[in-house]
Amino acid sequence: MKEASIDTERMEIPPVEAGRIGGLADCLEESSHYLTYFELDSSENEYLDIPSDSPKLAGLYRSYEKGDTSAAVSLILACLRHPHPAVRTAAAACIQPLKEAGETRFHFPGPDVYRVESILKQGLWDEDPGIRELALTAWGAAALEPIAGASDSSKRRRQRGPLSLLVHGTNSYKGDWWRPHGAFFDYLASGPKPNLINDESPWSWSGECNERARQIAAKSVAGFQRDRRIRKFDSIIGHSYGGGIALMATQFGAKARKIVLLSTPAHDYGVNWDNVDDVVSLRIHWDNVLMLDCLYRVFGQRRRPSVRQYFSDSHIKEIPELPMWFTQHCSTHEPSVWVDNSVAEIIWPTMSNN
Repeated sequence: MKEASIDTERMEIPPVEAGRIGGLADCLEESSHYLTYFELDSSENEYLDIPSDSPKLAGLYRSYEKGDTSAAVSLILACLRHPHPAVRTAAAACIQPLKEAGETRFHFPGPDVYRVESILKQGLWDEDPGIRELALTAWGAAALEPIAGASDSSKRRRQRGPLSLLVHGTNSYKGDWWRPHGAFFDYLASGPKPNLINDESPWSWSGECNERARQIAAKSVAGFQRDRRIRKFDSIIGHSYGGGIALMATQFGAKARKIVLLSTPAHDYGVNWDNVDDVVSLRIHWDNVLMLDCLYRVFGQRRRPSVRQYFSDSHIKEIPELPMWFTQHCSTHEPSVWVDNSVAEIIWPTMSNN
């Protein structure tokens, strides 16, 4: 890894400290805003040939020179799309250990994760021996050496049998209810769904409130399933727009026996119904967030959706609303609510027969 660091320095790719895993996860989130603001956000199969003196890069360079790690990460992500293979390979060499280290790997957009792997694989066969050596060093070091700051508890623990996935909603990636040792995760894992994927840092997405971020997350769910070699999820349980992401993921090849929607806005998510056996939707009366979503669609987009926010698609079974009025949007992932209303038995009725 030392040789890779020297080569990336020569190519003027900013170095990134890999020891502060948690801090880097936040930097990755912030870097996405940088990339969007400076119109450098990634897109599929497209090179980004911007001169180094471009006004688009000037602000990022200034921030990087002041020690802003988020700006450094933004520059590296932009360099993944540089037309020159040496620059792309140098950027991928920087990113490779970060996307595999602790919780940071769950904050990289899916396309960038695949782009890094593709660039390094291409670099292994490049005609330039320097590029080949850099790619080989980065690829081998990431596979063989632990990353500074990554604890043993963050390493993937293999599970056997059908697996289930819990997907958080908008702006919830920094919360803990959906993580191992979080209240809702532990409730499900200790009873209704002991097969929940129990990585110390399970799959996550950026939590940004826009369609593009949700589409990236949906592709990432499908990629995560392929990476883990999961033929079919037992259940995907998604709260709020996390449920929408679970539905969208079926477009990109994600498969599940059941998708559970908890307080999910009733939009058209373009579901591939060949990839999911059963979908159920649970909500409360007059959910404040869903009411706001409905108002935005009526007045902001001049549409007239159902105020009750039910799904109209007959494939989705609407569970009767919980007997709760004007309570918080998060109520549907509160363990006490599930226990008091026997929610698990309603969603997975075969449990009571086992």
